[in-house]
Amino acid sequence: MNSESKNRKLWWALGAILLLIYFWPQARRSFNDAASYRGQAQGTDARLPNLRLPARQPVDAPVLPAPAQPTPMPGGLAGVWVGQQAQNTHELCWLNLEMRNRQPGEMAGYVKLLCYPLPYGDGKPKVNPSVAMLKALTPLSAILTGVAKDGGVTFRVDKTIGTAADGCGLTGFTVTPFGSEEIAVDWQKGACPGGQMTLRREHA
Repeated sequence: MNSESKNRKLWWALGAILLLIYFWPQARRSFNDAASYRGQAQGTDARLPNLRLPARQPVDAPVLPAPAQPTPMPGGLAGVWVGQQAQNTHELCWLNLEMRNRQPGEMAGYVKLLCYPLPYGDGKPKVNPSVAMLKALTPLSAILTGVAKDGGVTFRVDKTIGTAADGCGLTGFTVTPFGSEEIAVDWQKGACPGGQMTLRREHA
């Protein structure tokens, strides 16, 4: 019994040796392949920094167009201008205008307008004396802001001071250079007739 047991163990040991001899080359080859793959993987990891994506280039902000520059004012308009002239409404109007440069492309204006009826038209009296007196005592004043346009200055009415006898306020006002010592002015009064005249510079 002991002899058979020893023989069996011997055969087991011999079989294990034969299996080891048979499979050893293949196992060694697999081990070497695994080591080679591991080395290649490590080499690839070492080269990874060279494969980084290129740096992201900054995006330039959009270039906005420069703000439009205001149209230059005609020169020589600042100062005080006065004039009087008969209008086609059979009225004689007197106008005083002061202009000041406020900022580039903008001018301040201060105007006082007084119109009163002419006593005669076509050789006959045209107005009631009391109405003429009322108009003569109610000048129309306004504060204006103007910008350069078409070679002159176009004003908007910021504020009116007082009320004209005809009930109409100043709604528009323009100034155009007229030679070296005069300017031409036009004004509008809403639903009432407007007017125009030339003014001369008032020297101090």
